[in-house]
Amino acid sequence: MKLDSGYMQGIPDLLILHPNGWAVLEVKRSINEPFQPNQEYYLDMLDQWSFAAMICPENESEVLNALQQALGIGRQTRLSLR
Repeated sequence: MKLDSGYMQGIPDLLILHPNGWAVLEVKRSINEPFQPNQEYYLDMLDQWSFAAMICPENESEVLNALQQALGIGRQTRLSLR
């Protein structure tokens, strides 16, 4: 689900709901793109509750693998070639 940053400043971009739990992802175009106010705060807090991470092209496979492990999904990540 795409989350609305207009509702709460700094809330991550995506919410993933799965039968084994939930996760949030903050999507960035680059690993060097700066965080907006409150983004790091929400990622840290939500990661303590379940799984939260910043994802970008440079770390996509690592984050998706960590997400699968956190949710207990036992198969390899399939990445889009786009």
